[in-house]
Order: sequence, then C-alpha cells, then structure tokens
Amino acid sequence: MSAARGPEVHVAEAGGAEACGRGGVSESSRGGLLPMLVAASAALLLAGALQAVSLVGRVTDPAGAALEGVLVSAAHAELSFGGVALSDAEGAFEIPDLAPGPYVVAFEKQGRLTSELEITLTPGASISLEQQMRPALGFSRAPTRRPRNFVTVDVRYATDRSPQGREGDRQLYSAHRGSKLRYGVAQVTIPRDHRLGEFEQPKWWKLEFRPDPAKHVTLASVVPQSPQQFAEALAEGSVALVFVHGFNVAFEDAVMRTGQLSYDLRFNGVPILYSWPSNGRVQDYVADQDNAARSSSRFAEFLELLASSTETAHVIVHSMGNQVLTGAVAHLEGLADAGPYVQEVALVAPDVDAGVFGDFAEKVLALGSRTTLYVSANDRALIASKTLRGGYPRLGDFDSQRGPFVMDGLDTIDVSQLDSGFLGHSYYGDNRSVISDLFHLLSGDKTPADRGLQSVSFQDRRFWRFVP
Repeated sequence: MSAARGPEVHVAEAGGAEACGRGGVSESSRGGLLPMLVAASAALLLAGALQAVSLVGRVTDPAGAALEGVLVSAAHAELSFGGVALSDAEGAFEIPDLAPGPYVVAFEKQGRLTSELEITLTPGASISLEQQMRPALGFSRAPTRRPRNFVTVDVRYATDRSPQGREGDRQLYSAHRGSKLRYGVAQVTIPRDHRLGEFEQPKWWKLEFRPDPAKHVTLASVVPQSPQQFAEALAEGSVALVFVHGFNVAFEDAVMRTGQLSYDLRFNGVPILYSWPSNGRVQDYVADQDNAARSSSRFAEFLELLASSTETAHVIVHSMGNQVLTGAVAHLEGLADAGPYVQEVALVAPDVDAGVFGDFAEKVLALGSRTTLYVSANDRALIASKTLRGGYPRLGDFDSQRGPFVMDGLDTIDVSQLDSGFLGHSYYGDNRSVISDLFHLLSGDKTPADRGLQSVSFQDRRFWRFVP
C-alpha cells in the first residue's frame, strides 16, 4: 500500500483537566495492592466503556465523489484498543465504542494512497472526519506508522435468515426464517498474534469489555450483495470453501468462525459461509432442528449457484448443519448423473440420525468427489442428542457397541484420541491436529494414510484414527 501523511486533528473539550497524585505504599498495605490495582483497572475500563465515543466520517476522492469499501482503522496510540469499519456506498463509516484518548486513524483502499490522521477523542466530544484519498498513480511508499496489528479476511455469505436492520457498517440478520436467499460479503479481522485453533473473544476476567482487533477476532462490516454480484465474486476466484455452521450459532459468530477457519487453513481462495436461521440459544434445540430442515431447499439452491459459478469448491459442514446438507441432496435432481458439484465434502461431528443418513448416503457421496466423516466417542453434545432420541446413534458419534458409521466411498476418521475440549464438539476449529488434517484434505488428493492416520478395524469394518 502507498502512504501519504494527512494533517493532524485534535478534538478536545474546553475546560478539560487532568489530576494526578503520588503516594507511598507501606509494607502493611502491599498485601492488598494487587486487588486494589485490579479493581482500579476495572473501574477505569468501566468508566471508559460508559464514556465511549463513536468516530464517524466520510471518505471521498479529490473531486468529492464517495469512495466505497475503504478500510478505516482506529488504533489507540497508547493502549491496544481500537476498531475498524468499511465505508458504504455513500462513503460514510462509523467506528463505535472507542475509549477516549489519542488515536491514529488509517484509510486504506486498493489503488489509493493510504492516509493517516492523528486525533484525540475526549468524552462528550463530537467528531466527524471528512477524508480525501488520492489515486496511487503507480508509485508507492512504505507507511510511516507502525504496521497494523491485525489482518482482514473477506468472507462471502449466503443466508436464509431474515434481515434485521443495520448497526454501523454491519447488516444484521436475525434468528428468524427469511423469505429468500440473501447474499453479501463480510470483513473479519484476525489478530496478527493469533494462535492456530483459537477463537479469540473478549473475556471479562481479563477486563476486556469490548472487542479489539489487535487481540480478538472481530466483525468489521457486513455488506449485502445481489445474487449477480455474489456470483461474479465467486467467478473471480479459482476455488471456494463453504462452511455450514451447526446448532446454537448466531450469524455474527458464524461469519467470524468462517474467517478464523479460512485463516487457520491458509486457504487461498474465496471463503463462504452458508448461515441457516439457528436461534443461537441452547434451549432452542428443537426449533433449530426445524429451521435446519426448512433450510435444505434453500441450501440446494445455493449449491446450484455455487456449481455454476466456481471451478472448484469444498464444503465443511458442522453438527446440525449436516441436517441442512442431508436434506438438500433430495432437492438436487439428477445429482448422480450430473457428476460431483464440489471436490471435498467434510462432515464434522454431524448431528444426524445415523440410520436416516444411511438412506441418503449415496446421494450425499455423489455431491463431492470425496467425502470424509469425522467422529468422536467424547462428543458430549452428540451423546446428549442421542439420549434425547431414545439412544439412536448420531452420525458423528463413535458408539461403543456399534462402532462408527462406515461405508464404501466414505473415509471415516475417529478423533477420540485427541484433546477436543470439554464438550468435544467443535474440534473442526479448535484442535490443531484436525485443522492440519483438513488443510491436507483440501490441498490435494492425499489419502488418510498419506496424511499420517492409522488404519483401524472394528467388527470387520475399516476406518481411520489419529495417532496421539
């Protein structure tokens, strides 16, 4: 990116004052110093949250025409707080919930000179920036400021959720069923010091009360697109990766998870989220199951668009999202004769009745060139689901009596030997060994043996297992 220093802007209220004091600490008071510091820090952060300031503005070219898609980032000059936004069709942007203090605001867009401003935000002050960006004109200069401490991932999405207004640069989607498929693109930020398999979010016990792109996976923007715009964006990439989330997942969390998964897999293509209307609450399990079933026809419609717009695509489906997939294949007429729609299909911890899946298995296998099933005996979520259904095994469960689901044309992989966390259900994005296996799965034609998995036989049925 090119860089051009902008003017410095300072906004402060008249009459502002600071006060500080200094005092000694006696030996007898040192025992309570740490709790006092923690309480003081919490009070300061809470005060900052209550006095949060929104930074708004508009970005244009030198002629005054609005610039859409400008990445605007605000980084606190002294702390690690900050925020990001994407300018809309009118060039407008908003970064909410900023703590008072000095900031470096950067404006970035391909083909334009990167510009920076220094501003100071104070409680109660009103500030609106008007920023112009000049064409790069074929030359570049390294930014004079410190490098940005996060990276961005563009995630395309398709959803049959109902829209629910806007919040700054983000189109919101509810847990209610929509009347049609809707498309768009979201921008997810990943901290530069992100650790593989981590989904970094603010934690109250760390005194983190708002998302910070330098520390957390955040959602910068959600911009709707027409079906034509969506298809054109897919056609520009050589390969696409579709993620279908499971039960108890809100739209925003699903988008961020897709961005994290794409980043961890080092995926060099177009990441896509298909989001069905999960209610995002544990107590709404039955409602989620109904919504997943209803979304099947819409997901089939999406798969038709995907197949006609991309050269190569892969699909990773988690948990109850597999009910969406299983139902969708029934709506794809002539699937077996048409040939595979996608390359790789990964069914991860599928919350689907194993017997019901068996009825649809041939069609599911016809969807991709290769299908891989990940199962675990330690998946507490699926154990609970099986209990609710009278003990009938789930597809993603490793039943101690029956063993895992195995059939010709399906690579079944047992992850029971791995540390998959307390619930043992989200290992697709949490466990490094599974992420590594998915990486190699998407990278070529490597067999499970080529990927270092161990061949196992159970009641004369062959499957694969991770070696701890």
